[in-house]
Amino acid sequence: MSQIIEAKIVFRLQDEGGRQQVPSGISYRPHLVVENSVVYLGVNFIEIPDQVQLGVPYTQKMRLMYDLKDYELLQKGTKFKIMEGPNIVGEGYVL
Repeated sequence: MSQIIEAKIVFRLQDEGGRQQVPSGISYRPHLVVENSVVYLGVNFIEIPDQVQLGVPYTQKMRLMYDLKDYELLQKGTKFKIMEGPNIVGEGYVL
């Protein structure tokens, strides 16, 4: 059974190297990279709320995609970057 975490996140504005718009739907699957780490951790965002805006922090639930020991890095208070390939599109911290 996959584990779910909750985090406070913000998507970067396009002029900050972020996205043109907030992802929608139920299949947004970026990677998280914890501060001082190079390990990409696959996650699946669970129902992104319709009212989310770029540049505005909000709370998001995420399903950890794989059975990896590296997910232990995602402890309460841990800061991370939201990655789409090599691009940082947001950041956040685990609640």
